[in-house]
Amino acid sequence: MAPCIRPQPLRSHFEQEILALEQQLWRLRSEKAREALRDSDEPNYLNSPKRAAAPTVQRSYSAQSQMAIDDLAVVSDEAARLQRTSEQAEVQLRLAERFGEPVDPALRNQLGQLYGDATKLVERGLDGTNTADLVSGQQRSTVQKCGGRS
Repeated sequence: MAPCIRPQPLRSHFEQEILALEQQLWRLRSEKAREALRDSDEPNYLNSPKRAAAPTVQRSYSAQSQMAIDDLAVVSDEAARLQRTSEQAEVQLRLAERFGEPVDPALRNQLGQLYGDATKLVERGLDGTNTADLVSGQQRSTVQKCGGRS
């Protein structure tokens, strides 16, 4: 038998609503106060030029890691090009199938070339990029190599 769940008293529900409204009011007041400080002519921590010019953080990798990351970026670009070519070929194949027409011999050649390019890309580009010995860029390059999957 399932345990009986009692409804919360009405008063508790109203107390929660009041608390939520008070928190919302506090946030609104805080935001208005921040806006007033930002718009103020007198210097303060919100309108300080130092605050406006936050330094950008640049991540630096070892030369070996940067080379692997760059190689994987080239592989990614080439994979995207092959994907676009594949999608165009798929459209042509579907149209030929839909209208009962024979497949264009040039399309057959293009698909064969696409298969060869994809195989070469995996063998030389993706599998040829060593990420196991990297230190500073190992995590990023491994994620790139796996296509975003960890």
